[in-house]
Amino acid sequence: MKELILGFIGMLLGGRLMAQSLSQWFGQNNTQIRELEGQIAALREFAATLEEGYAATGSRLDTIGATKRDDLRLHTGYFASLKQVKPVVSSDPRVKTILLLGDEDDVHWLYDLLNEGELQLEDAERLGLIDELYLQVKEKFIKNRAS
Repeated sequence: MKELILGFIGMLLGGRLMAQSLSQWFGQNNTQIRELEGQIAALREFAATLEEGYAATGSRLDTIGATKRDDLRLHTGYFASLKQVKPVVSSDPRVKTILLLGDEDDVHWLYDLLNEGELQLEDAERLGLIDELYLQVKEKFIKNRAS
């Protein structure tokens, strides 16, 4: 205990103690208020910047969504058109020849080519397949006639 008292007296006499004055003690509240006001101002500025970013991002996302929907509509229309048989295909003169000279399998294949919704083909592909079928039917007819 003696040592504790001697240490305390030594501190009082030997070193300068740092303490707050009364003006610092009462001014602490004002300092804290100024710091909080600065933080509030910085947060308001950040919130405004954040709102601008969200607005810009939102409009860009709307643009992306609209582009995606338009692209889907375009592709859906294209693929739907592949199922349709155009008059240029169905009125091809080779169709009549296949119907007249072809056997059951040939006519069935022609039906699949000309029936809307059966196959997804471009007009050129349909006409190419009709041409192949026509050549096969013609070959069979010539072969049957020769025998």
